[in-house]
Amino acid sequence: MKLFNRSFLLLLAATFFYMLSLSMGNPIIAGFAGELGGSGVVMGIAGGMLNICSLCCRPLAGNAVDHYDRRKLAMLGLGAMIMSNAGYCFCKVPICLILFRLLNGAGFAVSSITLSTSVGASLPPERIGSGMGIYGMVQAVSMAFAPSIALWVSDMWGYRIAFAVSGAFALTAFVIIFLQGKGAEKQDLLSSQHVKKQFIAREVLPTALVVMLVTLPYSALSAFIATFAANRALSINVGLYFPLYAIFLIAFRVVFSRFFDRWKYSRFVLICAPAAAASLVVVNFMNGLAVMAAAALLMALGYGVLVSVSQANGIRKVSISHQGTANSTYYIGLDLGLAGGPILAGFFYTHLGSQYMFLALAAVPLLAYGVLAVKGKSL
Repeated sequence: MKLFNRSFLLLLAATFFYMLSLSMGNPIIAGFAGELGGSGVVMGIAGGMLNICSLCCRPLAGNAVDHYDRRKLAMLGLGAMIMSNAGYCFCKVPICLILFRLLNGAGFAVSSITLSTSVGASLPPERIGSGMGIYGMVQAVSMAFAPSIALWVSDMWGYRIAFAVSGAFALTAFVIIFLQGKGAEKQDLLSSQHVKKQFIAREVLPTALVVMLVTLPYSALSAFIATFAANRALSINVGLYFPLYAIFLIAFRVVFSRFFDRWKYSRFVLICAPAAAASLVVVNFMNGLAVMAAAALLMALGYGVLVSVSQANGIRKVSISHQGTANSTYYIGLDLGLAGGPILAGFFYTHLGSQYMFLALAAVPLLAYGVLAVKGKSL
Protein backbone atom coordinates (compact mmCIF):
# COMPACT_ATOMS: atom_id res chain seq x y z
CA MET A 1 0.00 0.00 0.00
CA LYS A 2 1.31 3.44 -0.97
CA LEU A 3 1.41 6.30 1.51
CA PHE A 4 -0.35 8.73 -0.84
CA ASN A 5 -3.16 6.44 -1.90
CA ARG A 6 -6.56 7.64 -3.10
CA SER A 7 -8.32 7.12 0.21
CA PHE A 8 -5.62 8.99 2.16
CA LEU A 9 -5.68 11.97 -0.22
CA LEU A 10 -9.47 12.25 -0.12
CA LEU A 11 -9.45 12.07 3.68
CA LEU A 12 -6.81 14.82 3.81
CA ALA A 13 -9.00 17.02 1.60
CA ALA A 14 -12.06 16.35 3.78
CA THR A 15 -10.03 17.09 6.90
CA PHE A 16 -8.84 20.40 5.49
CA PHE A 17 -12.37 21.67 4.86
CA TYR A 18 -13.88 20.26 8.06
CA MET A 19 -11.17 21.94 10.15
CA LEU A 20 -11.72 25.21 8.28
CA SER A 21 -15.39 25.02 9.23
CA LEU A 22 -14.67 24.19 12.86
CA SER A 23 -11.92 26.79 13.32
CA MET A 24 -13.92 29.59 11.70
CA GLY A 25 -16.53 29.45 14.43
CA ASN A 26 -14.22 29.66 17.44
CA PRO A 27 -13.07 33.32 17.14
CA ILE A 28 -16.50 34.77 16.28
CA ILE A 29 -19.02 32.77 18.31
CA ALA A 30 -18.61 34.84 21.48
CA GLY A 31 -18.95 38.10 19.55
CA PHE A 32 -22.10 36.86 17.86
CA ALA A 33 -23.58 35.87 21.25
CA GLY A 34 -22.90 39.42 22.44
CA GLU A 35 -24.53 40.88 19.34
CA LEU A 36 -27.64 38.83 20.13
CA GLY A 37 -27.78 40.42 23.58
CA GLY A 38 -25.85 37.89 25.64
CA SER A 39 -23.92 38.94 28.74
CA GLY A 40 -20.23 38.31 29.22
CA VAL A 41 -21.03 35.05 30.99
CA VAL A 42 -23.27 33.92 28.15
CA MET A 43 -20.55 34.83 25.64
CA GLY A 44 -18.11 32.65 27.57
CA ILE A 45 -20.58 29.76 27.72
CA ALA A 46 -21.18 29.99 23.99
CA GLY A 47 -17.44 29.94 23.38
CA GLY A 48 -16.71 26.94 25.60
CA MET A 49 -19.80 24.82 24.98
CA LEU A 50 -18.41 23.11 21.88
CA ASN A 51 -15.37 21.63 23.64
CA ILE A 52 -17.40 20.63 26.69
CA CYS A 53 -19.96 18.83 24.54
CA SER A 54 -17.32 17.15 22.37
CA LEU A 55 -15.47 15.96 25.49
CA CYS A 56 -18.64 14.32 26.80
CA CYS A 57 -19.37 12.69 23.45
CA ARG A 58 -15.86 11.33 22.80
CA PRO A 59 -16.15 7.93 24.59
CA LEU A 60 -19.43 7.10 22.86
CA ALA A 61 -18.18 8.31 19.49
CA GLY A 62 -14.95 6.32 19.76
CA ASN A 63 -16.83 3.14 20.57
CA ALA A 64 -19.25 3.73 17.68
CA VAL A 65 -16.37 4.19 15.24
CA ASP A 66 -15.03 0.74 16.21
CA HIS A 67 -18.38 -0.96 15.54
CA TYR A 68 -20.19 0.91 12.76
CA ASP A 69 -19.55 2.16 9.23
CA ARG A 70 -17.01 4.99 9.50
CA ARG A 71 -18.13 6.62 6.27
CA LYS A 72 -21.73 6.91 7.47
CA LEU A 73 -20.58 8.17 10.87
CA ALA A 74 -18.36 10.79 9.22
CA MET A 75 -21.29 12.03 7.14
CA LEU A 76 -23.47 12.06 10.27
CA GLY A 77 -20.92 14.20 12.15
CA LEU A 78 -20.37 16.54 9.21
CA GLY A 79 -24.13 16.77 8.72
CA ALA A 80 -24.46 17.95 12.33
CA MET A 81 -21.80 20.60 11.66
CA ILE A 82 -23.66 21.75 8.54
CA MET A 83 -26.95 21.96 10.43
CA SER A 84 -25.41 23.84 13.35
CA ASN A 85 -23.86 26.46 11.07
CA ALA A 86 -27.17 26.84 9.23
CA GLY A 87 -28.85 27.24 12.61
CA TYR A 88 -26.44 30.01 13.63
CA CYS A 89 -27.53 32.00 10.59
CA PHE A 90 -31.12 32.12 11.85
CA CYS A 91 -30.56 32.56 15.60
CA LYS A 92 -32.35 35.47 17.25
CA VAL A 93 -31.52 34.83 20.93
CA PRO A 94 -28.36 33.54 22.70
CA ILE A 95 -29.98 30.35 24.04
CA CYS A 96 -30.70 29.25 20.47
CA LEU A 97 -27.03 29.85 19.63
CA ILE A 98 -25.89 27.73 22.58
CA LEU A 99 -28.18 24.84 21.57
CA PHE A 100 -26.75 24.81 18.05
CA ARG A 101 -23.28 25.02 19.60
CA LEU A 102 -24.06 21.75 21.41
CA LEU A 103 -24.98 20.17 18.07
CA ASN A 104 -21.74 21.50 16.61
CA GLY A 105 -19.76 19.94 19.47
CA ALA A 106 -21.38 16.55 18.94
CA GLY A 107 -20.66 16.77 15.22
CA PHE A 108 -17.05 17.70 15.93
CA ALA A 109 -16.60 14.74 18.29
CA VAL A 110 -17.91 12.24 15.74
CA SER A 111 -16.16 13.79 12.72
CA SER A 112 -12.73 14.17 14.32
CA ILE A 113 -12.56 10.59 15.63
CA THR A 114 -14.02 9.09 12.45
CA LEU A 115 -11.71 10.94 10.07
CA SER A 116 -8.56 10.35 12.13
CA THR A 117 -9.37 6.64 12.49
CA SER A 118 -10.05 6.37 8.75
CA VAL A 119 -6.74 8.10 8.03
CA GLY A 120 -4.89 5.60 10.23
CA ALA A 121 -6.63 2.68 8.52
CA SER A 122 -5.72 4.02 5.06
CA LEU A 123 -1.99 4.01 5.82
CA PRO A 124 0.54 1.19 5.51
CA PRO A 125 1.46 0.08 9.07
CA GLU A 126 5.11 1.01 8.63
CA ARG A 127 4.22 4.59 7.58
CA ILE A 128 1.63 5.50 10.23
CA GLY A 129 3.96 8.04 11.85
CA SER A 130 4.63 9.87 8.59
CA GLY A 131 1.00 9.71 7.51
CA MET A 132 -0.37 11.05 10.79
CA GLY A 133 2.27 13.78 10.65
CA ILE A 134 0.90 14.91 7.28
CA TYR A 135 -2.63 14.67 8.65
CA GLY A 136 -1.66 16.88 11.59
CA MET A 137 -0.01 19.37 9.25
CA VAL A 138 -3.22 19.70 7.20
CA GLN A 139 -5.16 20.37 10.40
CA ALA A 140 -2.63 22.96 11.55
CA VAL A 141 -2.78 24.86 8.25
CA SER A 142 -6.58 24.99 8.42
CA MET A 143 -6.52 26.11 12.04
CA ALA A 144 -3.96 28.81 11.28
CA PHE A 145 -5.85 30.52 8.46
CA ALA A 146 -9.50 29.89 9.40
CA PRO A 147 -9.64 32.60 12.13
CA SER A 148 -8.42 35.24 9.66
CA ILE A 149 -11.08 34.16 7.14
CA ALA A 150 -13.80 34.24 9.81
CA LEU A 151 -12.83 37.67 11.11
CA TRP A 152 -12.51 39.15 7.62
CA VAL A 153 -15.89 37.80 6.42
CA SER A 154 -17.66 38.83 9.64
CA ASP A 155 -16.17 42.34 9.44
CA MET A 156 -17.21 42.71 5.80
CA TRP A 157 -20.64 41.06 5.77
CA GLY A 158 -21.55 40.12 9.34
CA TYR A 159 -21.53 37.04 11.54
CA ARG A 160 -24.35 35.22 9.74
CA ILE A 161 -22.54 35.24 6.40
CA ALA A 162 -19.37 34.04 8.14
CA PHE A 163 -21.26 31.06 9.56
CA ALA A 164 -22.77 30.40 6.12
CA VAL A 165 -19.24 30.19 4.71
CA SER A 166 -18.26 27.88 7.57
CA GLY A 167 -21.24 25.67 6.74
CA ALA A 168 -20.19 25.60 3.08
CA PHE A 169 -16.76 24.29 4.10
CA ALA A 170 -18.41 21.52 6.17
CA LEU A 171 -20.64 20.71 3.18
CA THR A 172 -17.55 20.41 0.97
CA ALA A 173 -16.06 17.89 3.41
CA PHE A 174 -19.38 15.99 3.42
CA VAL A 175 -19.37 15.75 -0.38
CA ILE A 176 -15.76 14.49 -0.43
CA ILE A 177 -16.59 11.72 2.06
CA PHE A 178 -19.71 10.84 0.06
CA LEU A 179 -17.66 10.56 -3.13
CA GLN A 180 -15.03 8.43 -1.39
CA GLY A 181 -17.26 5.37 -1.70
CA LYS A 182 -17.81 2.62 0.82
CA GLY A 183 -15.55 -0.18 -0.32
CA ALA A 184 -12.74 0.69 2.08
CA GLU A 185 -14.92 0.14 5.17
CA LYS A 186 -16.12 -3.44 4.60
CA GLN A 187 -13.15 -5.39 5.90
CA ASP A 188 -12.81 -3.29 9.06
CA LEU A 189 -16.49 -3.72 9.85
CA LEU A 190 -16.26 -7.49 9.51
CA SER A 191 -13.29 -7.62 11.84
CA SER A 192 -14.97 -5.48 14.52
CA GLN A 193 -18.40 -7.12 14.70
CA HIS A 194 -17.42 -9.32 17.64
CA VAL A 195 -15.11 -6.88 19.41
CA LYS A 196 -15.91 -6.21 23.07
CA LYS A 197 -17.18 -2.67 23.57
CA GLN A 198 -14.95 -0.28 25.49
CA PHE A 199 -15.01 3.48 25.86
CA ILE A 200 -11.43 4.24 26.96
CA ALA A 201 -8.20 2.71 25.66
CA ARG A 202 -6.22 2.34 28.89
CA GLU A 203 -2.95 1.80 27.07
CA VAL A 204 -3.35 5.22 25.42
CA LEU A 205 -4.05 7.13 28.66
CA PRO A 206 -0.37 8.05 29.34
CA THR A 207 -0.09 9.42 25.80
CA ALA A 208 -3.33 11.38 26.29
CA LEU A 209 -1.90 12.84 29.50
CA VAL A 210 1.21 14.03 27.63
CA VAL A 211 -1.05 15.58 24.98
CA MET A 212 -3.03 17.42 27.65
CA LEU A 213 0.15 18.77 29.28
CA VAL A 214 1.49 20.28 26.04
CA THR A 215 -1.94 21.47 24.84
CA LEU A 216 -2.64 23.45 28.04
CA PRO A 217 0.13 26.03 27.34
CA TYR A 218 -0.68 26.13 23.62
CA SER A 219 -4.35 26.98 24.17
CA ALA A 220 -3.44 29.39 26.99
CA LEU A 221 -1.02 31.24 24.74
CA SER A 222 -3.54 31.33 21.89
CA ALA A 223 -6.20 32.80 24.17
CA PHE A 224 -4.05 35.37 25.98
CA ILE A 225 -1.34 36.49 23.57
CA ALA A 226 -3.41 39.47 22.39
CA THR A 227 -4.22 40.49 25.99
CA PHE A 228 -0.56 40.11 26.94
CA ALA A 229 0.57 42.32 24.04
CA ALA A 230 -2.05 44.95 24.89
CA ASN A 231 -1.02 45.04 28.56
CA ARG A 232 2.61 45.51 27.55
CA ALA A 233 1.60 48.16 24.97
CA LEU A 234 3.46 46.18 22.29
CA SER A 235 3.02 47.43 18.73
CA ILE A 236 2.95 43.94 17.25
CA ASN A 237 0.34 42.37 14.99
CA VAL A 238 -0.20 39.27 17.13
CA GLY A 239 -2.49 37.86 14.44
CA LEU A 240 0.69 36.93 12.57
CA TYR A 241 1.59 34.44 15.31
CA PHE A 242 -0.76 31.77 13.94
CA PRO A 243 0.37 31.85 10.25
CA LEU A 244 3.98 31.85 11.48
CA TYR A 245 3.20 28.84 13.65
CA ALA A 246 1.71 27.03 10.62
CA ILE A 247 4.72 27.82 8.43
CA PHE A 248 7.19 26.56 11.02
CA LEU A 249 5.08 23.46 11.63
CA ILE A 250 5.18 22.59 7.92
CA ALA A 251 8.96 23.05 8.00
CA PHE A 252 9.27 20.73 11.00
CA ARG A 253 7.10 18.11 9.29
CA VAL A 254 9.62 18.10 6.43
CA VAL A 255 12.64 18.03 8.74
CA PHE A 256 11.30 15.24 10.95
CA SER A 257 9.53 13.23 8.23
CA ARG A 258 12.26 10.59 8.11
CA PHE A 259 12.16 10.16 11.90
CA PHE A 260 8.39 9.85 12.50
CA ASP A 261 8.48 6.10 11.82
CA ARG A 262 11.97 5.47 13.28
CA TRP A 263 12.25 7.28 16.60
CA LYS A 264 10.61 6.06 19.77
CA TYR A 265 7.84 8.25 21.13
CA SER A 266 9.86 8.89 24.30
CA ARG A 267 12.54 10.68 22.26
CA PHE A 268 9.97 13.10 20.86
CA VAL A 269 8.72 13.82 24.39
CA LEU A 270 12.29 14.57 25.51
CA ILE A 271 12.77 17.07 22.67
CA CYS A 272 9.32 18.64 22.34
CA ALA A 273 8.22 19.20 25.97
CA PRO A 274 11.06 21.65 26.79
CA ALA A 275 10.52 23.39 23.45
CA ALA A 276 6.91 24.14 24.45
CA ALA A 277 8.11 25.45 27.80
CA ALA A 278 10.78 27.59 26.12
CA SER A 279 8.15 29.10 23.82
CA LEU A 280 6.27 30.51 26.82
CA VAL A 281 9.46 31.92 28.32
CA VAL A 282 10.29 33.63 25.02
CA VAL A 283 6.79 35.13 24.81
CA ASN A 284 7.24 36.58 28.27
CA PHE A 285 10.11 38.70 26.93
CA MET A 286 8.47 39.46 23.58
CA ASN A 287 9.26 42.94 22.28
CA GLY A 288 8.99 42.58 18.53
CA LEU A 289 8.10 40.42 15.55
CA ALA A 290 11.39 38.48 15.61
CA VAL A 291 10.86 37.32 19.21
CA MET A 292 7.24 36.40 18.46
CA ALA A 293 8.44 34.37 15.48
CA ALA A 294 10.90 32.55 17.75
CA ALA A 295 8.06 31.73 20.13
CA ALA A 296 5.95 30.41 17.23
CA LEU A 297 8.88 28.26 16.05
CA LEU A 298 9.35 26.72 19.50
CA MET A 299 5.61 26.09 19.93
CA ALA A 300 5.44 24.45 16.50
CA LEU A 301 8.16 22.06 17.65
CA GLY A 302 6.89 21.63 21.19
CA TYR A 303 3.15 21.32 20.56
CA GLY A 304 2.60 20.86 16.83
CA VAL A 305 5.06 18.02 16.30
CA LEU A 306 4.31 16.22 19.56
CA VAL A 307 0.53 16.06 19.23
CA SER A 308 0.62 14.42 15.80
CA VAL A 309 3.33 11.97 16.92
CA SER A 310 1.17 11.26 19.99
CA GLN A 311 -1.82 10.37 17.85
CA ALA A 312 0.26 7.94 15.81
CA ASN A 313 1.66 6.47 19.03
CA GLY A 314 -1.84 5.90 20.39
CA ILE A 315 -2.96 4.12 17.21
CA ARG A 316 0.07 1.82 17.30
CA LYS A 317 -0.76 0.66 20.84
CA VAL A 318 -4.07 -0.96 19.89
CA SER A 319 -5.38 -3.40 17.31
CA ILE A 320 -7.15 -2.05 14.23
CA SER A 321 -10.52 -2.97 15.77
CA HIS A 322 -9.91 -0.54 18.67
CA GLN A 323 -8.44 2.41 16.76
CA GLY A 324 -11.62 4.44 17.20
CA THR A 325 -11.40 4.10 20.97
CA ALA A 326 -7.68 4.93 20.85
CA ASN A 327 -8.38 8.11 18.90
CA SER A 328 -11.20 8.97 21.30
CA THR A 329 -8.82 8.66 24.26
CA TYR A 330 -6.25 10.82 22.49
CA TYR A 331 -8.86 13.51 21.77
CA ILE A 332 -10.01 13.51 25.40
CA GLY A 333 -6.50 14.65 26.36
CA LEU A 334 -6.58 17.23 23.58
CA ASP A 335 -10.02 18.54 24.62
CA LEU A 336 -8.98 18.83 28.26
CA GLY A 337 -5.93 20.84 27.20
CA LEU A 338 -7.89 23.11 24.86
CA ALA A 339 -10.62 23.74 27.42
CA GLY A 340 -8.35 23.99 30.47
CA GLY A 341 -5.59 26.17 29.00
CA PRO A 342 -7.53 29.45 28.96
CA ILE A 343 -8.92 28.70 32.44
CA LEU A 344 -5.45 28.03 33.85
CA ALA A 345 -4.06 31.11 32.10
CA GLY A 346 -6.90 33.21 33.51
CA PHE A 347 -6.08 31.99 37.01
CA PHE A 348 -2.40 32.90 36.65
CA TYR A 349 -3.31 36.21 35.00
CA THR A 350 -5.55 37.13 37.94
CA HIS A 351 -3.12 36.12 40.68
CA LEU A 352 0.29 36.70 39.10
CA GLY A 353 -0.35 39.32 36.44
CA SER A 354 0.76 39.30 32.82
CA GLN A 355 4.43 39.64 33.77
CA TYR A 356 4.55 36.16 35.38
CA MET A 357 1.60 34.36 33.76
CA PHE A 358 3.52 32.67 30.94
CA LEU A 359 6.53 31.92 33.14
CA ALA A 360 4.26 29.96 35.48
CA LEU A 361 2.66 28.14 32.55
CA ALA A 362 6.10 27.14 31.27
CA ALA A 363 6.30 24.53 34.03
CA VAL A 364 3.24 22.65 32.76
CA PRO A 365 4.67 20.90 29.65
CA LEU A 366 7.73 19.84 31.65
CA LEU A 367 5.41 17.64 33.73
CA ALA A 368 5.43 15.32 30.71
CA TYR A 369 8.86 14.26 31.94
CA GLY A 370 7.08 12.82 34.98
CA VAL A 371 4.91 10.65 32.73
CA LEU A 372 8.06 9.59 30.87
CA ALA A 373 9.81 8.77 34.16
CA VAL A 374 6.93 6.50 35.22
CA LYS A 375 6.38 4.76 31.90
CA GLY A 376 9.93 4.83 30.55
CA LYS A 377 10.52 3.77 26.97
CA SER A 378 7.20 1.89 26.99
CA LEU A 379 5.43 5.26 26.71
